[in-house]
Amino acid sequence: MHDSRPSVTAMPTRSVIPAAVLLACIAAITASLQGCKSPLKTASEAELRRSLQSVVHDQVGERLPRDLTLTPEPSGLEGEFIPQSRIGELERMAGPVANAAMPVIEFGANLQGEETRTVPVSLREAILSAVENNLSVQIGAITPAIRESDITRAEARFDAVFFSSLIFTKLDEPAPTALIRGTPIGLGILQRDERQLSTGIRKNLITGGNVSLTTSITRTEDESPGRETTPDPAYASTVELVLEQPLLRGFGSEENLSEIRLNRNAHRRAIEEYRSTLLQTVSDTEAAYWNLVAARQSLLVRQRLLDRGLDTKKVLVERGKYDTEQAQISDAIARVQNRQVDLRRSRDEVLRASDRLKQLMNAPGLPVGGEMLVEPVDVAVSEGITFNYADIISTALQNRPELRQALLAIDDASIRQMLAENLRLPALNLSTTVRWNGLDNSFEDSYNRLGEQDFIDYILQLRFEHPIGNREAQANYRSARLMRVQSVLGYRQAVQNVTLDVKTALHDVNLNFDLLGPTRDARLAAAENLRTIEVKEEFTQARTPEFLNLKLQRQELLAAAELEEIRAVVNYQIAVANLYNAMGIGLERNQIKFAVPDPGQ
Repeated sequence: MHDSRPSVTAMPTRSVIPAAVLLACIAAITASLQGCKSPLKTASEAELRRSLQSVVHDQVGERLPRDLTLTPEPSGLEGEFIPQSRIGELERMAGPVANAAMPVIEFGANLQGEETRTVPVSLREAILSAVENNLSVQIGAITPAIRESDITRAEARFDAVFFSSLIFTKLDEPAPTALIRGTPIGLGILQRDERQLSTGIRKNLITGGNVSLTTSITRTEDESPGRETTPDPAYASTVELVLEQPLLRGFGSEENLSEIRLNRNAHRRAIEEYRSTLLQTVSDTEAAYWNLVAARQSLLVRQRLLDRGLDTKKVLVERGKYDTEQAQISDAIARVQNRQVDLRRSRDEVLRASDRLKQLMNAPGLPVGGEMLVEPVDVAVSEGITFNYADIISTALQNRPELRQALLAIDDASIRQMLAENLRLPALNLSTTVRWNGLDNSFEDSYNRLGEQDFIDYILQLRFEHPIGNREAQANYRSARLMRVQSVLGYRQAVQNVTLDVKTALHDVNLNFDLLGPTRDARLAAAENLRTIEVKEEFTQARTPEFLNLKLQRQELLAAAELEEIRAVVNYQIAVANLYNAMGIGLERNQIKFAVPDPGQ
């Protein structure tokens, strides 16, 4: 190791620098350097914090003085246009009450040629299964463990290293012959048998340097003809303490611990990505669940519409013997057949919605490739929520994974700027060595000589280097500084995007809640319209083709109103779930404790 460095003249034992003093200095320098920081001036973080706080204030504005509660507007139908006593009858004609009274849906044979079976699943069960078993979640859970290994790898750079070497040398070389008054001494042949064993410990310092302690024993047996040496064989022992330390470029704990800090940030970023995946999975599962509810409710509506159409078509066909034209019968048949088509498509939508939910759940015993059909057991509840706009925005800015990742990106850019600034400095490296030497005719005696401290080498070396113009380092620093500015702007943009997400989610909640009342009123009015037709048909109105055609139209209007109400109710449930996802607290809402699993367990 010493031979690879430039040659420096060793100082003899009689040096004016005592060994104990120099050794104490090296130890003190080493200990002090472990806690040193770079002398470079870093950018003020207080300015950054003020900038970020201003971004939050700009987006949130002043706190609203009161909370807002979504409350349904009073219906304009009940009591004024439709007697309260008739509401129950209309509910039994169409809507949730009518759907609940319908017989169990029969799906017939599945893709395996067997009767389709169903398995009841609650929303809570679906979400918990997705959190535990979803493949995207499982994939995301592994990434933090990988990043944690990167931290260990970066920290391992400062672990002490034990090293050892064993060298066998057999020399047989011609050598210059010494002359004494013209008389040659020796035969000009160098023959030597040499064996060296070295061992030691080396450790990198967080200041950028390294310290090593090495001991070696070399056994030399001189076999040169015509020459005698003493001792022979000779045992030369050394103990060497070396400290190498950069003083400018590469100096400081901040610079040399930067890789650890970057890997820790990468680990935190992976955790936030995993949390984001969990949040999105929970939101997607809830949306898939309610879409399955909507698909099944829509199937019941279309089944009821078809049943009504078949009854009306039957009457028209029977009246074809009297006063119904063939075109009118054909029109009724076409409309009923279209209802059959819609029913078949609606049945397929249920199957697809079930498969989508099964994919998200990935539950054992309920594979996507299986033909078991998920049957949702929960019913949508159309209750208003209470919220404070400023609180919702603030909650989102505190909890959204994207914002935490953006802050980590700022920290990464700050670290890289600090490194680039340090690399602009000249290279000025210090190397100090203290070496104790011993020589005798045996292993034990040679090491005993070391304790006498008769032969000690001191080596002090300074190396300087600096590129002329230093253009590469300057360009790298400018790039790093601009990247840090870019990361701050990226955080501002992330805040803006999160704010927009929350506002969009709130608008969706408001819109779909506002639609609950009107769509129910529209369904009740359409049901009253059809009920009036049916009453006339039963008591006063003749079943003319025109009247029956009007009845088919009223049936379709009622079904359309039912479908609109179903979609409004389900969209409201999904909008509420999306709002909590936009706030970053979808896990807390579902009472899911966030923890990063260890894939190695």
